Amino acid sequence: MSDGVVRLNPIDDELRLALLNAIKDEDWALEKGSRFKKRIKAIYLLKPETGDYYDVWPHLVKPTMDLVEKAVPKDWNQTLSKLVIAKMPAHTSINPHIDSWVDRKCRRVHVPLSTNEKAIATIGGIDYHMGIGWSWDFDLFTKHSVANDSDEDRIHLLIDVMIND
Repeated sequence: MSDGVVRLNPIDDELRLALLNAIKDEDWALEKGSRFKKRIKAIYLLKPETGDYYDVWPHLVKPTMDLVEKAVPKDWNQTLSKLVIAKMPAHTSINPHIDSWVDRKCRRVHVPLSTNEKAIATIGGIDYHMGIGWSWDFDLFTKHSVANDSDEDRIHLLIDVMIND
C-alpha cells in the first residue's frame, strides 16, 4: 500500500444507513477497550482473543457484516481481525502517532458512516478527508493524526484484516 489513504470500493448508502441507524445511544455506554476513551467512543464488535462477537451488540452484527462484505476488496487473501465502530466527537483530535503495536500484515479499512468536510486525517504530512460512499485503505504505519474540527460527530466503521501469505 502507498502511504496515506487510498479509496477502495463504493459503499451503498442503504447499507451505510442500516448500520448507522442500528446504533443506539446506549450502545456507546457499553464500549469495550477503547485506547482513546477520553476522546473517542468505540464499539468493539469482535473479541480480539477469540474472534467471537461480543454478545452485547447482536443488533449490530448483520449490518456491520453486510458493510464488511462490500468494503474489503475481494482479491485480498485476508482474515478479519478487528471490527470497531468509532465515534469521534465534535472538536476532538487524536495526536500524531504510528500504530507500532499492530502487526505489519494488518490492513485497516475505514467506512465513514457519518462525517463532515472538517474531519481530516493527516498522514505523512498530507491531509485527507475520507468521504461517505467509499471504503478507504488507511496507512497505519506512517505517522498520522485525526481532527474533527466541526460541530458534528464523525462515526467510522474500522475493519482490520490480516493479509495471509
